[in-house]
Amino acid sequence: MSTSALPTTLYPASHFVESAGCIIFHLASAQICLIRHLERDHWLLPKGRRNLHESRPTASLREVQEETGYACRLLPITMRTRCPPAVGLGADDPNYPDLPRDEREITEPFMLMVRDTTTATCTKDDVFGDAKSVKLIWWYVATYEGNIEHGPENRAPKAEEWGEVAWFGYQAAIEKLSFETDREVTRSAIDIVKLTYPAGDPEKEVL
Repeated sequence: MSTSALPTTLYPASHFVESAGCIIFHLASAQICLIRHLERDHWLLPKGRRNLHESRPTASLREVQEETGYACRLLPITMRTRCPPAVGLGADDPNYPDLPRDEREITEPFMLMVRDTTTATCTKDDVFGDAKSVKLIWWYVATYEGNIEHGPENRAPKAEEWGEVAWFGYQAAIEKLSFETDREVTRSAIDIVKLTYPAGDPEKEVL
């Protein structure tokens, strides 16, 4: 029996969950939105689980609004990706190379985080008891274009009450985040936004 030449891991649906989140930019002031979990005193990026029949981009924006109260939109960015071009622009070529290339004005996820949740979620009493469990977290770049000086203009009626929302300059946001993986994701998002919108990167960063 033939096997794949590449290392392969199978996860039944009971052993993985998808989440989606955004790094929210306010380009006019060069700030990023973070959430503080009040009970744990952790500064975090907004994200949450994707619902059944929900697309990843929709889930990311819904979770952002639920957790922060801000109604955002995905920000078109320039980044390197291995996704084939859109249909009609090369995707119909079966031999299109699977290589990274620069794409402009796209709203695809710029980062995938894979978290091992085996000890947190797996049960040992089903047929997949020895399988690992993972959480796949898709990260997008989003923007809020309203007034942030006096609180959100589009505050969601049922914004999460467990958190405190605040805006920080780029470097301050990196330093404020509680977890290194979140800091790494944020650094990558900042680099992408600065590359895509050089004119929207003010010299005077709010710290």
